Amino acid sequence: MFSHLSLDSRFLSGLKDECVEAAKVFKSGGLDNILVNEKVEKDKLINDVRQALCAAKICSYAQGMNLIHAKSNEKGWNLKLGELARIWKGGCIIRAIFLDRIKQAYDRNP
Repeated sequence: MFSHLSLDSRFLSGLKDECVEAAKVFKSGGLDNILVNEKVEKDKLINDVRQALCAAKICSYAQGMNLIHAKSNEKGWNLKLGELARIWKGGCIIRAIFLDRIKQAYDRNP
């Protein structure tokens, strides 16, 4: 397990620009919002877990798309990642509605 953590850390350290931008997005709700020695409100906990799941999905898709983008650049494939998300949504096992949001994000900012 620890070897995976070190590989992930090494990988992420090479993505400084992306990490800086992500920090700006998540700073507002980051670690300062963790409840310590407080009564947990069920609705708030459910919402927090839902948001954490969404963040994990974004990270997973972003990592996968980043790998595809890197290989596309290396091989000169010129893949359009938004189009790839659209194609997956329509004809692949990954038919997640979330792919619509990914396509929209790439349409706004490739």
